[in-house]
Amino acid sequence: MSFDALREQAATLIPDDRRRLMAFLISLEDNETTAYRARLREKIDDSSPDRWLTIEQIDERLGLGGPGP
Repeated sequence: MSFDALREQAATLIPDDRRRLMAFLISLEDNETTAYRARLREKIDDSSPDRWLTIEQIDERLGLGGPGP
């Protein structure tokens, strides 16, 4: 189903059903955000030196070309 079709269907819902749909969509978004935060927390808490990057590696990955003058 296309987004336009979903939008048209949502527009025909009664207010209570629209609120339920909004709550459902917000819960989906919250689940994704929670999963992202958990993944980021794991990376921050990982203290294994073999996964650390040097400043030069960071510059290279970000395309910064190294330290400036």
